[in-house]
Amino acid sequence: MIYTLTLNAAIDMTISAPLLKENGVTRSEYESYSPNGKGINVSILLSHNNVENTPIAIFGGFTGKYIYEEMLKINKNIKPVWVEQDTRINIFINQNESEYKIVGQGAFVSKEKQKEILNFIEGFNSGDIIIISGSLPPGINEDFLVTIAKICKEKKVKVIFDISSPILKTLLNYNPYFIKPNDDELYSIFGIKIENDQDVINAFFKLKSMGAQNIMLTLGDKGMYVSYKNKVFYADPIKIKLISSACAGDSSLGAFISELIKDNNNIVDAIKLATAT
Repeated sequence: MIYTLTLNAAIDMTISAPLLKENGVTRSEYESYSPNGKGINVSILLSHNNVENTPIAIFGGFTGKYIYEEMLKINKNIKPVWVEQDTRINIFINQNESEYKIVGQGAFVSKEKQKEILNFIEGFNSGDIIIISGSLPPGINEDFLVTIAKICKEKKVKVIFDISSPILKTLLNYNPYFIKPNDDELYSIFGIKIENDQDVINAFFKLKSMGAQNIMLTLGDKGMYVSYKNKVFYADPIKIKLISSACAGDSSLGAFISELIKDNNNIVDAIKLATAT
């Protein structure tokens, strides 16, 4: 089974609007609402590509209820962990060619609820895959991810990390199956700057020496590099007009895993689908 873990779910409110008026009223031209959270986004893509998966996520209040009910329409396997505070709302404002993102902190998660998640992971089987994506909400510190990594290594569960936290350095000690940094995260966490192909090769060599089994490095509209087993691949995306970059990396990861899970030797098609998505 493939699991996704979203510790800090959200509703994404996307607004298209003309130039904002200071101390005035700006009326939107378009708005939409969607269930969000990086692991949830990955789960949606897996389901879209007909790959059975179980999303685990923390929800609270009327906002959490909305996300849970929307996800039930997509995936009946969803496992909710309920907390008292409302799940956050993220606001994305698209204004001509510019994007503005206002991201909430999230609802507080108690130790009791954290234990509920750990108990569920303890029930995983050898060979299962868990994709852990996104930020940590109030109440959960980085050591929680280390605890999960330890459990998964003991149970021989494959772990994929898509996180922006410096704890990723420590998590490499547990030999994650995949990590998915972007170029900004590669620099902020590991101090590695990407300017050319050789920089990518050097970065992959360093990350593998630290414990990563495989790596997907996304570069936005510049494409992606993937280090898988003993080979490195690059995919150059088609140039398109940007409408919104929200969830692009999550979509790539979900598409990639949905293809790779069918045939782990079919890495080229997995990268093609990830790039296109």
